[in-house]
Formats: sequence, C-alpha cells, structure tokens
Amino acid sequence: MLESEYLTAIYAFNYFGPARVKLLLSYFKSAKKIWKSSEKELIETGLSEKKVSEFVRFRNEFDIENYFSRLKKLDIKMVTILDKVFPKNLKGLDGAPLVLYYKGIIKCLKTNCVAIVGTRKTTAYGSEVTQKFSSELANFGVTIISGLAYGIDTTAHKGCLSVGGKTAEHHGLEPFGPISSVSL
Repeated sequence: MLESEYLTAIYAFNYFGPARVKLLLSYFKSAKKIWKSSEKELIETGLSEKKVSEFVRFRNEFDIENYFSRLKKLDIKMVTILDKVFPKNLKGLDGAPLVLYYKGIIKCLKTNCVAIVGTRKTTAYGSEVTQKFSSELANFGVTIISGLAYGIDTTAHKGCLSVGGKTAEHHGLEPFGPISSVSL
C-alpha cells in the first residue's frame, strides 16, 4: 500500500483532523507507521486511551481495498498533501485538509478561489447579493468554493454556474468523510 493510501485511511477516522494527523506524522514520520502502531505507541503521543481504542477498532474494521474500490466506482478521486498535484495554495494554510476527495478537475483549485458560505435561512437580499458576488467573481475566473447546504451556499454555486464558472464544494459524504468536489 502507498503512503498516500495510509494517510487517506487514517484521515477517514473522524477524530483525526488535519492538526492531529500532522502531529502524529511528526511523531511517527510516516502514515504507514501511524497505521501500524500499537496502542501503547499511540497513547505515548498524548492521545487518550478512549480515542486510541476507537482508532484501533476503526482500523481493524476498515476495509481499505473496499474503500478505494467504492471511491473508484463513484468516480471520486483523491489527492493527499503528499502528492505533487495537491494544490500549493492549500499546503501552507493552517488547518488545511491533508486529503482532498474530488470529482471533476482539481486544477481549478490551483487558481484564485473565494469561499462563500452563509446561513441556510437566507433573506431575499442575501440571496441577491450572493448571486451577484459569485457570478461576477466567476466572470473574472475566480473559483467559488462553498458548502453544499441550502441557502447562501447553494446560491453561491448557482450564481457561479449561471455564468459558466468553476465551483468547488466541501461537504461530508458518508462513509467517506470530508469530500471536496469540483464542478465545471
């Protein structure tokens, strides 16, 4: 198994976000070593016994081959911070995701991007302003990033797509964890 696949499997454990995985990587020096580590070694990193137990249970039940097979069947691609094609503009951010799942073309995340997020219960004025901002930014070649929630997030995507712009949404897709998908 590749190092990026180990990293993806570790990242699929919901408790391990970017900061925690980076700390584990600095301690173990590789994702494979994290995945293969003993309970004792994991506890030595400062993780609670409860979380270590949950991770070990997750690891024992996690079917890596099936996971990647299901991603492929759903046409979901992934890229990790270890890969050359991982967007450079994300690498330097605190709390940046270590794994991106996507559909479409990841290249649009290498351009100028603006995140537009907001309330699910929007006003007419909020929707109008969001539509205007997202469509005008998209006309300048800016990729619009938002969640996939109703309200402002959806309006941002629709505004962008109404002028043929590029959008990326970040949302949860069980059982795959955080998904970033790219639409053209």
